[in-house]
Amino acid sequence: MTKKCIGCGSILQSNNKSLKGYIKEDKIEGSIYCENCFKLIHYGKLSNINREIDYNKVINNINKTKYPVLFLIDILNLNEENLKYLKLIKNKKYILLSKFDILPKGIKEGKIIKYFKDNFINIDDIYCISGVNNYNIDKIFNLLKEKKYKNIFVSGFTNAGKSTLLNAFLKLNNKNELITTSSIPNTTLENININIGGINFIDTPGFKYNVSLYNELDNSKLLKILPKKELKVKTIQVRDGDSILVEDILRIDYKGEINSLNFYMNNKLQYKKFKTKNKRYLENFNNKEYILEGKKDIVISGLGFIKLNKKGNIKIYINNLNLISIRDKMI
Repeated sequence: MTKKCIGCGSILQSNNKSLKGYIKEDKIEGSIYCENCFKLIHYGKLSNINREIDYNKVINNINKTKYPVLFLIDILNLNEENLKYLKLIKNKKYILLSKFDILPKGIKEGKIIKYFKDNFINIDDIYCISGVNNYNIDKIFNLLKEKKYKNIFVSGFTNAGKSTLLNAFLKLNNKNELITTSSIPNTTLENININIGGINFIDTPGFKYNVSLYNELDNSKLLKILPKKELKVKTIQVRDGDSILVEDILRIDYKGEINSLNFYMNNKLQYKKFKTKNKRYLENFNNKEYILEGKKDIVISGLGFIKLNKKGNIKIYINNLNLISIRDKMI
């Protein structure tokens, strides 16, 4: 009888340590995790096994059924790429804007949902959630029970919080957490079936952003940039000729009238303000200038976003310019 790792969904095997699902033969019978997930849970370590996933197969497997889909989107990474796989899914969809707890207190759920409908896709079932502080967790679960669903797919982009949601459902039903959660992308490699309160939730591998800092930084840096707590918005006033360095990732040069930039990013990030003419950082990086009229968000995929409060000229230095997108202000 084959057993699956409850952390990543891989079939447990003891034949090849370099393949997914590996665990020592004498531990297979009594374990629910592969060696990789065990190390990830207890030590934060991730092995270099092949993590390539056939996303077309994931979509086809969903569409072959009539099961509804909970589609999670990281609230800090609202951009057009989120719609890529969302539009390919033909089944009934519930959009869950995750990590609502990360946004500063006082921001209303209705405002975020309206923004999403106005700027991305207008469907009825959109909710803000947080598996960390259980925001709307009971509401979503009770809705699914009322609909009498027997099978539900849990889908979305990597690091959107699918495993955190399922663990929140488990706790809601007085069960122990089982699913591996991590800031490291692609920890779920195969479908994981887990029955919670009479509903079979099918946790699917997270879709990979084509363009994201998730693809460009090593795991140690990823753990630093991804926020875990409520954001304390970093506001920096800028004048014509000011520059701001964010870690060694991003540089912003500003031209225009006195303005302020609000950074919605991990609280642990380091910022350095300097005069553009006096110091040079990241000059070997690619750069692009944006002439922005009025309040706009500058989204850096995988990092967060920066709100410009008035019109101005922004020049951004970053290794990959495709990480940048501009949208109307969300907050």
